[in-house]
Amino acid sequence: MEILSANGGTEANASYEIGSSNFDEIRIKLNPDYYPSGNFVINALNNGENKVYVKSAIFNKKTLDEFNLRHDQIIQGRELVLQMSNQY
Repeated sequence: MEILSANGGTEANASYEIGSSNFDEIRIKLNPDYYPSGNFVINALNNGENKVYVKSAIFNKKTLDEFNLRHDQIIQGRELVLQMSNQY
């Protein structure tokens, strides 16, 4: 899974671009002292060696119009679901 920031995440509310995933599921345990949402889970559906394109992304049950998330969204989020494809 690639979540990239053009400036290295140094701004106060950094923006991260979403890219293809090497894993079907990623679970990130967030420290509840700082992040009340607990875990952040990323699921890549229809993932495979030749499925390198993100066809759609759903964040907290809402379809994303763009393939990026801001830092404040990630720390409040619970789930990101990526639909992978072999076509751009």
